[in-house]
Amino acid sequence: MRALILGIALCGLVTTLFGITPPPQAIHAKAINAKAINAKATANGKLPAVTHPLVSPTANSTTPRSERPLVQFAICLDTSGSMEGLIDSARQKLWAITNELALAEPTPRLEVALFTFGNDGHNPENGWVAKHLDFTQDLDAVSELLFSFVTNGGTELVGRVLQAADQQLSWDENPQSLRLLFVAGNESADQDGEVPFRDAASKLIARDITVNSIYCGNPEDAIAPGWREVALRGDGHFASIDQNGGTLTIATPFDAELTALGTLLNTTYVPYGATGQTGWANQSRQDSNAAQLNSDAAASRATCKASSNYSCGWDLVDMVREKQIDVTKIVLTDLPESLQSLTIEQVVTHVDTLQVKRSELQEKVAALSKQRQAFLDAEMAKLELTGENAFDTAVRTAIRERAQQKGFRFPTQLVPVTVSAPTGASAPVLGAPASPAGAAGIQLKVSVPTLLEKLNVELSDTGC
Repeated sequence: MRALILGIALCGLVTTLFGITPPPQAIHAKAINAKAINAKATANGKLPAVTHPLVSPTANSTTPRSERPLVQFAICLDTSGSMEGLIDSARQKLWAITNELALAEPTPRLEVALFTFGNDGHNPENGWVAKHLDFTQDLDAVSELLFSFVTNGGTELVGRVLQAADQQLSWDENPQSLRLLFVAGNESADQDGEVPFRDAASKLIARDITVNSIYCGNPEDAIAPGWREVALRGDGHFASIDQNGGTLTIATPFDAELTALGTLLNTTYVPYGATGQTGWANQSRQDSNAAQLNSDAAASRATCKASSNYSCGWDLVDMVREKQIDVTKIVLTDLPESLQSLTIEQVVTHVDTLQVKRSELQEKVAALSKQRQAFLDAEMAKLELTGENAFDTAVRTAIRERAQQKGFRFPTQLVPVTVSAPTGASAPVLGAPASPAGAAGIQLKVSVPTLLEKLNVELSDTGC
C-alpha cells in the first residue's frame, strides 16, 4: 500500500508541476538499495551490475576481421504470452551488449544467432521452437527480427530449444573461439518430457558451448532451481531478472548528438551486390526502431555503429578495407545507379574518401560516448541505481567472465573523463522516450532526483 501511495504521489507531483501526465515509460528506472542487492547477489542468484569503465569501443581494429578471435552467442527467448517485457529488453539493450564485447582485447569478431520458443505460432512438431537466424555478423538483421517478434500463448520446452541450438546452428569448431548460449524464460525449465534439459545442456558443454540461463522471476520461486540447474549442467551463469526485463534507461545530454552522428555514418556506406540496397534500407530502419524506443537505445546504437563489432556484408567500403574484393573487378552494375557512370578508378577514389569520412565520424562518436558513459555512471551512483535485475546485465556479466577465461582482457581502470554537457542541455530524464526527428514531443524537464527530493522518499519498486 505504501508503494502504491508513493507512486501515485510522484505521478501527482509531476502533473501538478507541469500540467501533464507522464507516460508510463517516463519513470521506468527504479531506485533500489545497491549495497543490499550486491551483498545478496551470490545467495539469491542475481548478478551485480557490470561496472562500465569510462572507455569506448574501438572504431576499427587494425587486425583484419577474418583474423580476429571469434565470439558466437546464441539467444533463445521465450515468446509465450507473458514475455513482452523480455523482448522489449532485448530490443533495447542489443547495442549495449555488443558494445561490451567491443571493449575486449584482442578485438573479437562477433556473431549472433536467434531462436524463440514457447510460442503457439511455432510448429508443434518442433516443440514450438523456431530458428530465426543462424550465426551472423549482421546486427541490423538481428534487430529487425527482434522488432518483428510477437508473444503468443505457449508451452515452453527448454530442452527442445537447447537441442535445436546444438543441432541447427553453425557453431565454430576452433577451440579458441568463445561459444555461448543464453536461454531466458519464466515457466518451469523441466516441462519437456521428450528432451530433458539436463541432457541437452550436457551435450552443449561437451562441445565447449556454455549454457547460461536467465529466469524471469523471483529467485525464491519454486521453479527457479530448475533454471539454476540448466546453467549448472551447462557450466554457465544463472541469473534471475525482473519479469518485465528490469531495464534501466537514462536519457543524457549527449544522446541527440550521438544519434545524429550515427545517422551521418550511414552516408559513408555504399550498397553493393544483390543484397546491398536491402541492407542499406534496413540500416536506416533499425536507426528508426532504436529512436522510437528512447534516446538511450538510439545513442547506444550509434556507439555500436562506430565500433569494430558493427559490420555490413553488403558495404563496398568495408569490402575494400578488409580486402574482401579485388577493386579491379568491381562490377559497376552492382553499384547504386548514381555511381554506375563512374570509372573503376573513380569508384575507388570515392570509396577511399568515404572511408576517411567514416573514420572521422567514428572518432567523434567514440569521444562523445566516453562523456556519455561518464555521465551515466555519475547518475547511476547519485541515484543509487543498478541494473542488477536486468536482461542485459545478466548477458554482459556472463559474456565478460567467460571471455576472460578464454584470454580476452577488459579495461578495469577508470579513465578520468571531463564531462561537459552540450550547451542548453536539459537535466537527465529517466526512461524518457525520444521524440522522432522533426516532431514535437513532451519530455519531463526535471530530473527524478529533484522529484524525489520534493517528496523526501525513495521511488517505489512498483514505479508509477
